[in-house]
Amino acid sequence: MKLFPGAGAAGAILLFAASPALALQDPKIPPAPKTQEKRDVPSTVEFSYVFPVNHDVLDPVGLARFQLSLESLLHGTLDDAVAGAGGFAKGAFFLGVMLLDRTVAKMGHEYGHTAVFNRAGYKDFLLTVGNQEPEPLTFHEVFINSIIPARNMSIQLTEEDAQDALTRFSTQAFEEFSALSYAGGLNQEQVHLNLYRERVLRHQFGFFDTSSYLIESVSTLAYSGAANADIDGYVESLKRAGFTTSIGAVKALSTVRFLSGSAISAGLGFYKVMSEDKFDGFAPRVIAGGKEWTVLWPEFESFLTRRGPTVRASLPVRALGWTVLHGLETAVASEGLEFEWGIEASRPAAPWLDVRGSLFAGTEGGLWAEAGVAVKPLPSVSFLGSWHVGNGYTFHRDVYGETFDFEERTETGFQLGFSTIFKF
Repeated sequence: MKLFPGAGAAGAILLFAASPALALQDPKIPPAPKTQEKRDVPSTVEFSYVFPVNHDVLDPVGLARFQLSLESLLHGTLDDAVAGAGGFAKGAFFLGVMLLDRTVAKMGHEYGHTAVFNRAGYKDFLLTVGNQEPEPLTFHEVFINSIIPARNMSIQLTEEDAQDALTRFSTQAFEEFSALSYAGGLNQEQVHLNLYRERVLRHQFGFFDTSSYLIESVSTLAYSGAANADIDGYVESLKRAGFTTSIGAVKALSTVRFLSGSAISAGLGFYKVMSEDKFDGFAPRVIAGGKEWTVLWPEFESFLTRRGPTVRASLPVRALGWTVLHGLETAVASEGLEFEWGIEASRPAAPWLDVRGSLFAGTEGGLWAEAGVAVKPLPSVSFLGSWHVGNGYTFHRDVYGETFDFEERTETGFQLGFSTIFKF
C-alpha cells in the first residue's frame, strides 16, 4: 500500500507423513470389496457477499466474504477428493492450495488499502509493481501480480487526491488517516481470518481451510519490517500523530492469534487428517459445559488501529440457543493503554430466520451498535440485512466503519447481502 508506499507478502509451511496400516486376511476368505468410507463431517462450500447501501465504499466484511467464496469451492471439493489418500498426496495437494490461497489473501490485502481510501471519498488508485511506473489499478493486474508471492505491489492515491488529503485534513487527522491506510491490508487479513474462525465455531471447517487459516494467522508476523513497507509506514505515521509503538510490538502482539480455540482446532484437525485420515478434528474446543450451556476456548484477534496495535480476547458461550462472544480489546502504545468492551450475540429465531446483534464501547466514549437478520427461504440460502450506528471513536469503527469519526462523529449504515451454503 502507498498513500504512500507499502507491499505485502507472507510465507507458508508444512509437514506431513503417514502410511496406511497393513491388515492380515485369511487367504481362504475372499477379501470384502473396498468401499469409500463416509466422511465424518460433510464438506461445506460457502458463497456469500455483503455491500453497504448508503455509502459507496468497499466493505471489509464483503471483501472477506468474496475472498472466502473464491477459496471455498476448491477447499470443499478437494476435502472429499483426498479422503483415503496417503500423507504425501495430501501434503502435495495442500501446498498447491496454499499458492491459490496466498494469491487470494494478497489480493485482499491490497484491496484492504483501497477500502480505507474509499472511506475518505477517494475512488481512483494507482498500482505500482516492483520498480515499474505506476499504472491505473485494475482487478486483472492485482490478480496476475498476486500469483507470485514475493512480488512487491503497492497501491497509492493519484497525485491530485494525495494533495487533496494533505490540505483537507488537519495535521493530526492526516497522520491518523495515513496510519490507518497503511494498516488496511493487514487488518483485512484479520477480518478474513475471522470468517474461518466462524466456520470452526459452526463446525463447518475443512482440511484445506487450514491453508487459509495458517496464511492469515502468520500474515502480520511474517510481513516485511523494511523501511516504507506497511508496518513501518504505520508505525511512523502513528508516531507523528502522537502514539508510539514499534515494528516489534506490532508483530509480537499478532502472535496471540495462535492461542485461539479455532487455531487449536485447525492444528489438531490438520494432524488427524494427515495421520489418521479423520476429518472430524475441527470441532470447537470446549472448556466447560452443562445441560443447556457450553463455554468454548477463548478467541484472540489483533488489529492495527489509530491508537496503536491491539489485542482482543473474547470468550464464546452457548446458552439457550444463543452464541455469545464477550470480548475486551486493548490498544498498546507507549503513551498508555486504551480499552474497548464488546459483545456479539446470534441465534436462530425461527427455521427461516436468524438474528444477531453487537455492541462495542471504548474508553474514549465512543459507541458502536449493530443489528442484523438472515432470512432463509431455503435451508441453504440466506438473504442478509444489517443496520449499524457508530458515535465517536472506537477500535471497531477503525476497522469496520464506513466513515471517519474526525469527519462525521455519528455514522449510520445499512447493508444487504446473500449467502449460500452447500454440504456434500
